Amino acid sequence: MGQPQCRHESLVLFRIEGQRYALRLEAVERVIRAVAVTPVADAPADILGLVNVHGTVIPILDIRGVFDVPRRAMAPTDLLIIAGAGQRKVAIPVEEVSGVAEPAPGAAVPPGDILPGLGAFIEGAVTLEDGLVLIYDLERFLRENGSFLFDEVSKPGAPA
Repeated sequence: MGQPQCRHESLVLFRIEGQRYALRLEAVERVIRAVAVTPVADAPADILGLVNVHGTVIPILDIRGVFDVPRRAMAPTDLLIIAGAGQRKVAIPVEEVSGVAEPAPGAAVPPGDILPGLGAFIEGAVTLEDGLVLIYDLERFLRENGSFLFDEVSKPGAPA
């Protein structure tokens, strides 16, 4: 399997612990304020619980571990990025969403060109006018980590 390719696309910029990251705009459905979380017994460590967004039950995915940021409980001031790939949706808690960026063609660099083994779920990095941003590969994460929770939660009538 070849090295992932960074594409020129619009990016949604967000912050976790003061550091900026990005998701491809095409993966983002909406951004909402933090809401009540339903805990799930025996859930994988990356799942903080479930939320009901307009009748759809969605797992909350903690991506802090991907970026080597200490885990913490969700704060009432957090935002949830509702995003997905294919049929799977997740809510990603972040401290801030700062907008959409349009990187220049060729600005994105694959992770292997920066540092081999940078992170299995880092699609690459892009240099914007105000600094470097790591791009999170949500599609790859969901494809490679299809835990029971994602499959069960996506079923109609799953408990909220």
